[in-house]
Amino acid sequence: MLGLGGVPIGRYPLAPVCYQGARLTHHDELLDVMECVKKEPAINWECSEQNIAAIKQNFCVVEQQTFVDCLEKATQQM
Repeated sequence: MLGLGGVPIGRYPLAPVCYQGARLTHHDELLDVMECVKKEPAINWECSEQNIAAIKQNFCVVEQQTFVDCLEKATQQM
């Protein structure tokens, strides 16, 4: 299950730190994800175990993967 921004829930325990470092250099990738998911109807969303809204798999896949790649790159640079 993917959380906001396409990041798999629980996969990146340092996601807030990564986001802090990535938000200036990868802002466009995050905006692309947000633009894509906001167009999806409610039927394409679900709640995570933590009651966080999450887009279902197979929606906005390219945008989500681009953002995840961005976070991974930012993590490697830390």
